[in-house]
Amino acid sequence: MKRLWIFFLTVICLGQMMVVAGTTQAADWCQWNKNPANIQPTYQPNNQRLILLNKSREVVQVVEDHLILSDFYTVDYSPNCRYLVGALGKDGQFDTVIWDLESQPARRVSVFEQSYKYGHSVEWSPDSNYAVVGGREWDDLLYIADGRLVRLTNEIVSDCERHSSGCGGHLYAHNGLFWHPELNQLHITLTDGNVAVIDLSNGQPIDFRGPQFEVLPVEKATLLRERMASPYGCTPIVQYQVYNQRLILRSLTRGKVVDVVQSSLLLKQYRFLGWSPNCNYIAANIDEGKGLVTAIWDTRSNSRVAELPATHKGRYAFDWSTWTP
Repeated sequence: MKRLWIFFLTVICLGQMMVVAGTTQAADWCQWNKNPANIQPTYQPNNQRLILLNKSREVVQVVEDHLILSDFYTVDYSPNCRYLVGALGKDGQFDTVIWDLESQPARRVSVFEQSYKYGHSVEWSPDSNYAVVGGREWDDLLYIADGRLVRLTNEIVSDCERHSSGCGGHLYAHNGLFWHPELNQLHITLTDGNVAVIDLSNGQPIDFRGPQFEVLPVEKATLLRERMASPYGCTPIVQYQVYNQRLILRSLTRGKVVDVVQSSLLLKQYRFLGWSPNCNYIAANIDEGKGLVTAIWDTRSNSRVAELPATHKGRYAFDWSTWTP
C-alpha cells in the first residue's frame, strides 16, 4: 500500500513538471527567428488546426483549431517574438491574422479579411506595441493592447496654431511610411509635402489631436531619418555662423539650413567636438566670454543640456562615455 502511494505521488509530480515545461514564453518564439528549424508554424489539414512544431517534430502549442483552409503561410513575427502573423487562404483570398502566442491558449489579437492572392503587409514598431497593416488602397495603425485601429489614409486635420508648418493632408498608402527605430516614431508623408510624426514611445492609444502627434517640414523629419541611416555617420553638418550669431544644422546633401540649434550665441571661441553615438546630441568647446567650456545640446529639442569644464584631452573630440543625459 505504501509503494502504491509513492507511485501515485510520483505520477502527480511528473505531471506538474510536464505542464510547466509545456508553458510557452516569448523567448521560445525568438528562437524561431534565429533558427527556423527550432519552432515552425504548421497547418494540419487532416486535424484542421494550426500548430507550432519544434525541430523534433513535436507539437509545442496548438495555436488554433477548427480551421478549414486551402493555404497557409507565415507573414511575420513581432520584434519581441510574442506575436505571430499568418495568412489564412480560402477560395483565392487571404485573411491576415495576428495571434498572441504567450496567451494560454493562444488567441487572435486582430484579423484583416479578404486580401486577394496574398496576405496583408505588416510592419511592426520597434517595441511591438503597434503595427502598420497595409492593404491595396489603405494602411491601418493597429494598437496591439486593445486592437484599436486608426486609418492612416484618411485626412489628418491638425491644430493649425500648434502645427504652424502645415494643417494636414491626405496620406499616401504603402509609401511614405517610416519607422524611426531609435526614437520609436512613425513618420508619414502627407500630400501637402509635410511629414506627420507620431510619437509611439509611451505605448498609449493614438490621438491625432494630442501631444504625441506633430506635423514637421520634410527637411526636419528627414534629419531624424538620416541620422541613423547615413553612410557618413550622423548628419547633418553642424556649423556656427559668426555673422548670424547662431549654431545651425545644415543638410549634408542639399546644403540648406534645416534647423537652428541655438540663436543669439556670441562666441569668442568655437570648436565642434562631434555627435553622440545615438546621433541625438552634439558637443562643442565654446567661450562666451566667461572661459572655455564644453557645451552639449540636444538636437531633438534644440536646447543646451550641459556645460562641462573643458579639458586638454577633449580639445578635439568629446568622450561620450564620460557623460550621461
